[in-house]
Amino acid sequence: MPLRDDEWSQGKCAYKMLLYSACSVPVVVSPFGVNDEVLQEANLGLGAVTSDDWYDSLFFMFHDRELAERMGREGMRLVGEKYSLRRNGTVIANAIKSVL
Repeated sequence: MPLRDDEWSQGKCAYKMLLYSACSVPVVVSPFGVNDEVLQEANLGLGAVTSDDWYDSLFFMFHDRELAERMGREGMRLVGEKYSLRRNGTVIANAIKSVL
């Protein structure tokens, strides 16, 4: 999920990151905007900025499968606990009720 560190990227959400995490796939992402915030919440992947960072992160994930699998499980746990519809259904319903 490579992004540039600019205003456009800062405003993007971590949707793709969360989708992969929900499937227990460890992520390598540009650590900008919300991506960085999610990376700080759990050990679910790695941040990469330069081409060398990307190569090293992907190489590391490929060669340390045990850690990559743990990161994947941690990502799935975080998504379920904090970002899932089941978790946020009540929050959304209450927001709608408050404007009616």
